[in-house]
Amino acid sequence: MSRFNAPSLFLSAVLSCILVAFIFSGCATLPVTKDHLKSVVLSGKVVQYAGNEEWGPGDIRDTFGPEDNIYVFATFAWPHAGRGRGVHEHTVRWYTGNDLVSETKTKTDFSKAPFEVLSWLPAAALGYGPHSIEILIDGESVARKSFTVEE
Repeated sequence: MSRFNAPSLFLSAVLSCILVAFIFSGCATLPVTKDHLKSVVLSGKVVQYAGNEEWGPGDIRDTFGPEDNIYVFATFAWPHAGRGRGVHEHTVRWYTGNDLVSETKTKTDFSKAPFEVLSWLPAAALGYGPHSIEILIDGESVARKSFTVEE
């Protein structure tokens, strides 16, 4: 005669359901790497694209005046565009020569591809001369781009 153990059967069923939900939920964080970076552009202004709510670079360039704001747009993409990559820390570092001038760290949900990260800094905060910006994801450098602030 077999004995039916209801609590043990119930616990097995619940754990199985949790495992299946976790596997199919897509909630796991997937890496965002240098391979996912498609472009980095610098712009003197931000514009809204006609007919939708998306924003983008207004005039792509690498030379700025002291009165300009410098906007950096980094675009990431990956296979299965509808599936997000999860929350990652993205860091933007602004340099004058090798000297770090400004750094911002933000937790960002890379929810769908293409995904664009925007950062900006007034050119006056950097001064005249050669500069660069570095973008890091989870502490790993994915891009560095040079530019100049002229009189």
